[in-house]
Amino acid sequence: MADNIKDIIKPFSLFIFFVLHFVTLSAQSNNRSIDSLTSKIISYGKKSAPSSLFTCFDKTIYVNNESVWFTAYLLNYSKQAYGPTMLSAILINDQIGSIALDQKFEMANGLAFGHAIIPDSIPPGDYSFITYTNILANGIPKDVFIQPISTKSAAETPFFASLKLIDTAGAKANNGEQISLTVETKDHVPIKNAVVTWELGLVSNKISSGTVKTNADGKYLFSIAHSQVEPGRNFLNVRVAYKNEVRNVKMLLPVNDKKLNIKFYPEGGYLIDGLVSTVGWEAKTVYGRPLSINAVLYQDNYIIDTVHTDSYGMGRFRFMPRLGSKYELKPMGFSGNISYALPGTLPYGVVITTQKAISDDSLQLKLTSKYPGKFLVMVHNFRQVFYSFPVKVTADGKKILVNLTELPKGLTAITVLDSLQRPCAERIFFAHYNRRSPVSITTNRAAYTTRQKVRIKLKMLLPKGDSTTGIVTVACVQNNKIEAKKANDIESFFSLKQELESLPVRDTYMGQNAGDKDYLEKVLLIKGWRKYSWQNMTRDNAKDSTVDEKRVLISGAVTRYGKPLKKPVALVVMTDSASKVITTTAKGDFQLDNTNAITAERRKIYVMLSEGTADVYAIKMKDSFKLANNVLINGFKPGNYSVIPVPVISSDSATVKGLNHVINLKEVKITGQKEDTYSLQQMRLGQRNECGDYVCKYGYLNCPNHPDEMGNTSPVIGESYRDRYGRLAVYQGCTLITKGPSTIVVNGVNYPGEFYGSDYSVFNPPEPEYQSTIFWKHACFINSKEIEFEFYTSDITGVFSIIVQGISSNGLIYEKKEFIVNKQ
Repeated sequence: MADNIKDIIKPFSLFIFFVLHFVTLSAQSNNRSIDSLTSKIISYGKKSAPSSLFTCFDKTIYVNNESVWFTAYLLNYSKQAYGPTMLSAILINDQIGSIALDQKFEMANGLAFGHAIIPDSIPPGDYSFITYTNILANGIPKDVFIQPISTKSAAETPFFASLKLIDTAGAKANNGEQISLTVETKDHVPIKNAVVTWELGLVSNKISSGTVKTNADGKYLFSIAHSQVEPGRNFLNVRVAYKNEVRNVKMLLPVNDKKLNIKFYPEGGYLIDGLVSTVGWEAKTVYGRPLSINAVLYQDNYIIDTVHTDSYGMGRFRFMPRLGSKYELKPMGFSGNISYALPGTLPYGVVITTQKAISDDSLQLKLTSKYPGKFLVMVHNFRQVFYSFPVKVTADGKKILVNLTELPKGLTAITVLDSLQRPCAERIFFAHYNRRSPVSITTNRAAYTTRQKVRIKLKMLLPKGDSTTGIVTVACVQNNKIEAKKANDIESFFSLKQELESLPVRDTYMGQNAGDKDYLEKVLLIKGWRKYSWQNMTRDNAKDSTVDEKRVLISGAVTRYGKPLKKPVALVVMTDSASKVITTTAKGDFQLDNTNAITAERRKIYVMLSEGTADVYAIKMKDSFKLANNVLINGFKPGNYSVIPVPVISSDSATVKGLNHVINLKEVKITGQKEDTYSLQQMRLGQRNECGDYVCKYGYLNCPNHPDEMGNTSPVIGESYRDRYGRLAVYQGCTLITKGPSTIVVNGVNYPGEFYGSDYSVFNPPEPEYQSTIFWKHACFINSKEIEFEFYTSDITGVFSIIVQGISSNGLIYEKKEFIVNKQ
């Protein structure tokens, strides 16, 4: 299977490299100081280069026991480089920081295809998938991607937990808040002595925590002083355990701070005396929610302008600051007389003015200085210097036209330095915004009914004779299973989100209409210049940028009487489809790679001694991935998705109503046996045999689309079933292996699962079919020739989106098209 994957994507590996790698265009200079500065920027870029990994998921909302489909793209992959061979995917509980799922997948030529199933044992709530490659840089995973998701329960929950903010005189008198926790059954019967674990603050930055129990009325009253509640850490996280079930509930607490969060960002960085400047400004609540407000701008208590922010909390205005004057802004329509001071005015400096920071092949800007002077202009992206040139600037201004033809697409900076190479102004712009790889998505209808066939056609819109080729992931998903606040796409992620601080949530970040571009212009003015520290960059040196890269593999060691070996021994490695003999080193060390550790999802691999007795030899694994997981978890900071305090919140909100019949799990009692016997796959809930094999109602063996469903049956030896490719094969049964010191079970590296959509022309079951992901294709080649796909709608009505994203030899690809499904 590993070879098949490599064959599929081998032709594409050449142009993956060119997506992010390009020629550095540094101006030649005899000035050693400029060359030194350029060298430091390049050195800094090597050390601080952002991750080149993007993993696209089918959606952001899942229910327990539902499939998760994803494809990982490594954009800096080079066939000649020391490339990764595995992709690790872990699912983290945002509230407590624990790992709920851990799998590894084969990665070849910069691509990895993944499938996982949300565990049926985890409580609903906020989670994050962290994917990373098996290349460590100075002991830390080099390329990491984080995708936040939400999990909900499809089954009827046995109990609920709710938090209610109590507005009492007692609480106010004590200068605090009182929050009532109520725990009760689905029939509203109070639950006594439920174990409650609570934390105030964030997982990575707790203020206080504890464990309590509910009283006879199923309640517990929290009393929290206002002094403990800080903006950004004002979360009460509660975890309730009762009869082997867990419910999470989280409340955003009010902050005793009536001021708004208003910040100002002069274009270029500073306000200069007597020079007209554009100022971007941002307005948020203390909880981080963007505010659309009007405000009055004052100079020394005199009104000089009225300004406003849009629905994203961003705005801009122009004025001429004067040295010694006080400038402040007062929001309109808010109680109190609170004002917000603008940054102080400097007596001299440089002002940058750009009409449009979104550019194509050239950028026009104007530099103005109250006092004439010579300056150095550098065009760079904090990793590479493209141009550097001297310029004379006066009070009349110096207009500059920057040729961007040879620059890569994306965020770039103009930095103006004085004669001592100190930065005095900087502006971020977006080069080649309209340089895209557009894809046409057409459907045979604008609207469909339930269980109706959909035909879609894809092709790249290229000029005649253009041979650009791409590889894309194609998905069709119910719209309301994708949350805008958690969604990512490959184009906006690499072009904006990864480089800039948190952006105001929007459905489209890089659209083509006037509203899309106005949004991005404000983002570049407000968000752009805070990302990097020039001082840190110029202090950098080659020694600081040294990176020690190491490839991590599944490894272990064989011992004899508990001590290292003195000569090699042979081991048998058994996967679900093959056996292979490997040889340890003289000391007994061994590694498992993609030539011997590839197996089907949720299947184990077995490592055993080919000879020798268990009382003499023992095998132990070394979990290097566990160390990487710990590093990532320790540095993990979950996103803040609650920006409006509400007085009551319940765990019931995490239950999807009306879907009880979608996932039916039987209550099963599992008893231990004296024999320490394991199958090639451990038993899970549902209709499976002793090896964990099952056949879905469509006749597929171990079908990933319908695991643990009540219609599944155990396979029969000698009967024919379809495999993951739809091919008929005779079931040969399975083998049980006894575990012991000289035989161990290892989680292998999974080869990609194949998505099976329902085909109602073959089998039209009477039960409702509520799949929200109705099509997924890990990767397919695309060019100017049309390719076609067919699939069926399910019994879910409403809006669905076809999402196409990937990479091409001309850049990144992202397109989306919607259609409606009506009831039949």
